[in-house]
Amino acid sequence: MKVINIVGNLTFDLREGNKTEGGPGFFSGKIAMKYNYKPTLIGHMPREYNRSLLEGFDVDCVEVVDEELIFNFSSNKEKILLIGNSKKIKKEVIFECLKRNDGPILISPVFNEVNEETINEISLYFKDRKILVDIQGLIRRVNDLREIFYGGLKLTYLSSLTIHGDIEEISSIFGDNWLINSIKASIEYNIDILIGIGKEGAMLVSGSKIFHSRPSKTTNKKVIGAGDVLSAVYLIGINNGLSKDESLNIAVKESSEFAASNNI
Repeated sequence: MKVINIVGNLTFDLREGNKTEGGPGFFSGKIAMKYNYKPTLIGHMPREYNRSLLEGFDVDCVEVVDEELIFNFSSNKEKILLIGNSKKIKKEVIFECLKRNDGPILISPVFNEVNEETINEISLYFKDRKILVDIQGLIRRVNDLREIFYGGLKLTYLSSLTIHGDIEEISSIFGDNWLINSIKASIEYNIDILIGIGKEGAMLVSGSKIFHSRPSKTTNKKVIGAGDVLSAVYLIGINNGLSKDESLNIAVKESSEFAASNNI
């Protein structure tokens, strides 16, 4: 069985008083197993996390911590509160664990537990692998009220990688003219930019080329984990030798089906 390495913390999600296990590694790992990839997680896990949910995962590189990272999603999807905090994942641990296999690498920090400088070192050392970086955890910032907003991103450290963000995250970096500026950034930094656009599916900016895939199933709600599914399946498609547009189509299909079945 092939391996997909997922760097980032496991978390709890709190919505309308219901606390559930989550985190990019959980959602990405679950869909990866459908494609016969064994998810290897590298990061931290709260002590209360239900480990029985991780059956089939390789968690040898997961450190159990007492810190509890919880995202509190209010009824207003624009307002997300962070409860708790997260320490950095040790760089030496990341490298040691990545050297154990030759699988693709999905870097999906929840809240800055991995920074751009470390990602740059990973991309240079493991330059022969397919690497995708989800930017959500790199650009999150917190104000005094623990409300989350988005900050800058050092694109120079992400050269030659694929990056993923939703439309809100991408526009926070590239502004109102996010599409034109994404094309410019893709050309200048040699990066592919995977953009989730909700019920309209997803786009991929690759140099001057733009690919757009629309889902067969849609939902008006922002579903936790749908973006993680999109990232993982796209990376798996590329790693399996599929073209970028083929990988995008499959990723959008899986993400939309996940969103439709988890529209609560």
